[in-house]
Amino acid sequence: MLQLFFLLLLLFMMIMSLLIPLLLVVLNPILLIVLPIGVILLVAIKLLMKVPLTVLLCMPVLVLPILLLHVVVLLVMLLLFLLLLLIYPYGFKIIGLLMI
Repeated sequence: MLQLFFLLLLLFMMIMSLLIPLLLVVLNPILLIVLPIGVILLVAIKLLMKVPLTVLLCMPVLVLPILLLHVVVLLVMLLLFLLLLLIYPYGFKIIGLLMI
């Protein structure tokens, strides 16, 4: 029973070690697209409304959704990267030691 658990854990680690780099590769272009879009939106709103940028940044209705989107994407990237660091180098060694 215990060996089956470690075997399943090893399988999970193998799948995750392949999946996380793929997710990072997929999310990286999304991040590179999302960040400039936020800046472009802010500049476009500034030009259309003809208000100084300081006034625009004080308008939370316009700025908060863009900032929130950036924060969410960055947090997801960070979590995936940390998970990759956790699983990739030591995961297989720990599972191997536990199975012996």
